[in-house]
Amino acid sequence: MTWIGGSPSDPFWDLSLPASFYVFTSDVMTNGRSLLQAPKPAINCGAACEVRCSKSWKPKMCKKMCGVCCNKCSCVPPGTSAETRAMCPCYANMRNPKGQLKCP
Repeated sequence: MTWIGGSPSDPFWDLSLPASFYVFTSDVMTNGRSLLQAPKPAINCGAACEVRCSKSWKPKMCKKMCGVCCNKCSCVPPGTSAETRAMCPCYANMRNPKGQLKCP
C-alpha cells in the first residue's frame, strides 16, 4: 500500500488526523478499475447462453463462444435470433481474427 501525495513524514501532513482520512492507492484501484467506475452488472452467462444457443445447429460451440463473449461484455442479447444482436453492442460487434462475427 502506498500513499498518494508524498509520505507521512512530509511537513504538510497533519498527523493528528486518522490514517483513514488519507487516500491510499489500494483504495483508488480495485481489480484494475477505479472505484469511481460503476461495476458491471452480474449476469449468469451459462443460463443466458443456454437460452441464446437453444436453437443452434452446433450448441456446444455456440455455448462456448457465447460464454467468451458474455464474460467480456457482461451481456447476452435476448432470444435466439440475429435481430436482437443490436441490444448488446459489445457482443454484436466482437470479431474473430478472420473478421467474422465472433458471438453467436
